[in-house]
Amino acid sequence: MADANEIAAGASKSAADAASLSAAMAVVQLEQSVAASRDALATLSADIHAKKDDAAFMEAAAMRHPELLEQYLNNTDRLCSYIIRGFIDEDNYREDYRNWLTETVRDYKDRFGADCRHRNILNVHHAWAEGRKARKTA
Repeated sequence: MADANEIAAGASKSAADAASLSAAMAVVQLEQSVAASRDALATLSADIHAKKDDAAFMEAAAMRHPELLEQYLNNTDRLCSYIIRGFIDEDNYREDYRNWLTETVRDYKDRFGADCRHRNILNVHHAWAEGRKARKTA
């Protein structure tokens, strides 16, 4: 029969496992948000190229594009904040996302000036470009 210490240890492990699973689900949801917002932005950009002679579409797209771009950058910035805070395994993400992050900063360089609202993206981008970890240590 289990004593009180064994029961407490089991409960503590169960709580830690649940927290770990919850964190993993949050990361998956965030990845899906980044991918969805990136896809929406890419689709609109392709439509803009294909329908450049359609004035009504171009007017609507001009209003929609900034919103989609902001959503994409906000989601990406949140993902980068998870990397910086150590909620995500940086080594795995660096390998998978380094080029994508570089392209994001390059493609939207006008959004990454002195008054940049997406500092986490810049911090991770610069750290990885310099070959160092972005994660903050205590």
